Amino acid sequence: MPKNNALSKDVVQTISAAAIAEYLRVCDAQRKKERAETRSNNLYNTRLLLKNYRSLCTYADNAVFEAEHIEDESVLEILDLMCSGERNAIRIDAIKKSVGRTKLMIEHIRVVLDIYEGICIRSERPEQLRKWRSLKALYIGDESLSMTEIAAQEFVTERTVQRDIEDAIEILTTIMFGVDGIKWA
Repeated sequence: MPKNNALSKDVVQTISAAAIAEYLRVCDAQRKKERAETRSNNLYNTRLLLKNYRSLCTYADNAVFEAEHIEDESVLEILDLMCSGERNAIRIDAIKKSVGRTKLMIEHIRVVLDIYEGICIRSERPEQLRKWRSLKALYIGDESLSMTEIAAQEFVTERTVQRDIEDAIEILTTIMFGVDGIKWA
């Protein structure tokens, strides 16, 4: 009598259920990893934008990329010479796009900073205002203060200033990137 090598229906269901459960576990772990990476990237990007905020504002406020904004005809002649080749025309187009993207990003950052300042002002907790003042002193104000100078100004330790800045960046990241800026459990 030949042996039947077929698995019983119960064994197949048990194996299938275990495989599905493992697949779902791996998918969930991958999703959590991707969220953590996105969050980490967004925090990094927020820090990077804040560190370069003053320079980006200067660039956006002073960049000229439309001919009607140019008053000096020699500048137009130089641009014409630069655009004479296809490669140079591509470079000019890249500059135009960069200026536009930078201006848009700076406007978004300004709105985000206004929202965060409003949150801090409306807060009942004095440390929220301190966080705003520290962030502003480090990244946004006309002149950048050091952590030591901010600590002296706020009558706290440098470590407190560091924590305040990190807390502020956490909130700014959420405001800046929306749901992608939220730290998921």
